[in-house]
Amino acid sequence: MASTYTGTPNYTTSIVIPDDGDAAAAASVNPATQSEADMDYFILRAIGQQPTSTSAITLYSIDGSNILVGPISNIIVMENGIYKTLTSAAVTSIGVADLGGGLMAYPANTWLYIYAYSSAGTLKFTIVTTPPDRAKLYQQGTDTYKYIGCFKTDGTPSIIPFYMTRGIYNYLKEIGGGGGNNTMETILTTSTYIPPTSRSGVFNYYADNTGAAGVFNVITIPGTSGWEGLSPAMLGVQGLLELATDETRNLRYKVSLGTITFRLSILGFFE
Repeated sequence: MASTYTGTPNYTTSIVIPDDGDAAAAASVNPATQSEADMDYFILRAIGQQPTSTSAITLYSIDGSNILVGPISNIIVMENGIYKTLTSAAVTSIGVADLGGGLMAYPANTWLYIYAYSSAGTLKFTIVTTPPDRAKLYQQGTDTYKYIGCFKTDGTPSIIPFYMTRGIYNYLKEIGGGGGNNTMETILTTSTYIPPTSRSGVFNYYADNTGAAGVFNVITIPGTSGWEGLSPAMLGVQGLLELATDETRNLRYKVSLGTITFRLSILGFFE
């Protein structure tokens, strides 16, 4: 009696094909037919959903313990040598229970990375300390774990509250500041607040100048003249700067007058 087969969106690099002369028995015909149906379904789902695959994946955390993830419009991962497409319209809460790589609790002052993977065709998430590949697509050395995003813990350790969509992260941390001079570059340590997957951020500054008008220069390439980011002629100048960091994820600056002091906060970064 005929039966209905409902395919699953799986892709393999080979299928079993019956030899000429084999009996048209279910044991020889069905595996090849099912494999072809699965791969047709995979292609239909992977390509057919491509227009929606750019829908924003959102990460959000405010309670210091959990992250809300989703929705996932379309990702492709490998499980047991088979490529699968995964989608989810739900928003999923993940946390300590999803830690991988031997972690039992959040480590303090650490960047952590979120990946999606397939467990028997079901979308799951894991949190590890291993950063993604240079393209920020998968975990380094594998296409089993699809990179979703990252977050930072503080010294408690708790998750620093943040919001991310389309690779744009928003959060607020005071960096500090001080003074400087016009002859030597001063390094402002921003690498604590910008992950290895990024080289740029959005900063809020507040500058004071107790003397004449001066210039605050941010330098993204060591040894260059810098970029004129601020010319405070009065007390209490405040504003926003979108800046690229140097290769160490830090900012370098000079000030034209020793009377200029400033404070800097980071408002977010870009991946």
